Amino acid sequence: MKMHICFILIIMTFWKVGITAQKLKPLEMQPLPLGSIKAEGWLKNQLQIQADGLSGHLDEFWPDIKNSGWFGGDAEGWERAPYWLDGVIPLAYILDDPQLKKKVRQYIEIILKNGQCFFL
Repeated sequence: MKMHICFILIIMTFWKVGITAQKLKPLEMQPLPLGSIKAEGWLKNQLQIQADGLSGHLDEFWPDIKNSGWFGGDAEGWERAPYWLDGVIPLAYILDDPQLKKKVRQYIEIILKNGQCFFL
């Protein structure tokens, strides 16, 4: 009996989603391709300040990043390295900074090599 109720609920859910999808209006605007907007002026300067400051160098002195388990180290701060990467990777590519790109690429390669891809 429970299985029948479960099955009915699943069917009803998919049926409802189908009805909702049919009522959606077409997009008024299209997403821009990645890289089509470049930072300039004040914003680019602020991003460069970040790259030259903590964001671009946090891994060089903070043990929770420098020795993160994500990179094969023994630091306990499991969330810190991914959060740092979540900010510094876009920063490297928005600024098109070869040194910063090289740095983040090395960390990504370490993560993939060590199999620390818990959420991929």
